Amino acid sequence: MRDKQSGLVCKIDLKKAYDWRDWDFPRWVLIKKGFGNRWIRWIMGCLDHPHFSVMTNGVSKEFFNSSRGICQDDPLSPFLFSLVADAFSSLMSKSMSSSLIEGIQIGREGVHVSHLLFADNIICFLKDSNEQVFHLKYILKIFETISGLKVNFSKSSLVGIGVEEGVAYHYAFSNVLKWFRV
Repeated sequence: MRDKQSGLVCKIDLKKAYDWRDWDFPRWVLIKKGFGNRWIRWIMGCLDHPHFSVMTNGVSKEFFNSSRGICQDDPLSPFLFSLVADAFSSLMSKSMSSSLIEGIQIGREGVHVSHLLFADNIICFLKDSNEQVFHLKYILKIFETISGLKVNFSKSSLVGIGVEEGVAYHYAFSNVLKWFRV
């Protein structure tokens, strides 16, 4: 952040980001991203009906079905999360181009950054204002609605940078955690 610039950093954790149950949204994103039908069938075949077999002493046992879809350790999980999180990135980019979210300026050129994605976390950078927090709320609600992913409030946090301690506390408790639960 630039000298004397204030802002808010919101770390958002998504509940069980890798434990998918409804595959309509990832399928829709694959289509929107221009994946061919063959690729979509291959990927969705791995997701829709995963089944496993355990090897004991080098001998494969009977296959069994998964009741929860793929899990975090599955090699497809990070790819799917990145693909779906790209929808969140699109929402944030549109919000920035509409001046609903300003993000923060970094570097000498003053590049605006509104968010970063890491593993199953989203980090959002906001200008120090109620309106910015308000717009982030709606972006997250839209993302929750379309993707089926939910915010994990117990692992999410909001930190003020360059703001007085009481101001950051006000944002954290009255504007973010409280209205997310509505």
